[in-house]
Amino acid sequence: SNDNGTISNCWNRSFVQTFIWTPGPPPFLNFGTGPSVDHTTGTTSGKYMFTDSPGFGGTAPITATFVSELIDLSPLDTPELSFWYHMFGNQIGTLNVEVNNGSGWTQIFTKTGQQQTSKIDSWDEAVVNLVNYVNDTIQLRFTGSKAVNGFNSEIAIDDVDIHELPSCPKPSNFSASNPTFNSVTLNWTTGGATNWILKYGTPGFASGTFVSATNNPFTLTGLAANTNFEIWIRDSCAAGEVSQWVGPIFFSTSCLPSVAPYAQNFNGTSFVPWTFSTQEGTIDPCFRRSAVSEYYWVPGPPPNTSFNTGPSSGYGGSGKFMYTRTNLFQADLQTTFSTLWIDKSSLAAPELRFQYHMYGISIDKLEVRAQSYDGTITLLTTITGQQQTSKTAAWIQKVQSLAAVNSDTFRLLFT
Repeated sequence: SNDNGTISNCWNRSFVQTFIWTPGPPPFLNFGTGPSVDHTTGTTSGKYMFTDSPGFGGTAPITATFVSELIDLSPLDTPELSFWYHMFGNQIGTLNVEVNNGSGWTQIFTKTGQQQTSKIDSWDEAVVNLVNYVNDTIQLRFTGSKAVNGFNSEIAIDDVDIHELPSCPKPSNFSASNPTFNSVTLNWTTGGATNWILKYGTPGFASGTFVSATNNPFTLTGLAANTNFEIWIRDSCAAGEVSQWVGPIFFSTSCLPSVAPYAQNFNGTSFVPWTFSTQEGTIDPCFRRSAVSEYYWVPGPPPNTSFNTGPSSGYGGSGKFMYTRTNLFQADLQTTFSTLWIDKSSLAAPELRFQYHMYGISIDKLEVRAQSYDGTITLLTTITGQQQTSKTAAWIQKVQSLAAVNSDTFRLLFT
């Protein structure tokens, strides 16, 4: 067998026993790192290159290099490099890309730390202007590093392409943030234009809705609540001159705010505890949680019993609850569970009450924050270290004033 795969004779890679660039997908998937599909075909059968960790050893950071064949740029008037990358894994260090025209290596791109938060996250595109290398013959060098020893350090690249710079370059780094029940904030790096065109709809839409944008960031409004959306963008450089579309990116609007007084005990049918066949369980679609990977919030009770952590039952002796679950023996992990939006305008003196159980010597802390509708986040309370000394110990109630929350509409973040 060939554990390191085979690459083109015209490309070169460094050979480090514990870290090496190799063709993917790997025969055995690591759920804590790497992409779920390639970029070209979007399938599990498509290929890409990634940094593999076939064994332990060495002193972090450990690097691996992947060097291209010689590339003649003389046919291009204004050469441009593009490639796609996927960097999911909490042990990823840095991806550096360098170019050499015979006078030494020059860095042209760098990203540090994981850029995706799950295997199913979309690939990101990098676009680099190579105008300083017109008429040169160059090589590219991709250097990946892992910050600590371990297996969660797969940096993947795909669809490396050098081509003529378009007359209307497309935007890059397109992202969506702070979705509300009727809006979302969009950010991007322009290709050079000051006007942009957006198109959006539910995933897989045929025609969609078109919107012109003259500001970056841009707040897209008038969206339906509790709906999944797909959105694209392109530069509009001049009349009749537009770039290629960039996207899609996906986001979901939240549910309409619930009016206080509001209570949630997680006993409804929309919260389903995890099982051995459904590892993540199910949460109400109006709630949110961090990506399900190494450490995440799930509904309980669990199907098995851990004797050294967790409650023996829900508050009151029965029923469901939300708790943090881990798949790895690793420190310094955090995860967030977000409630739906709540309107407290009808309350004269609003306060938060919740029950908590924190048994386990590896527990660091629980932070509770309130996120206002304008995005402002207020720390409400921090509970540090284990608070119970056994699974059967009673739950503890926390009462917290919400006077510091400056917005009538907010949601709670448990981290």
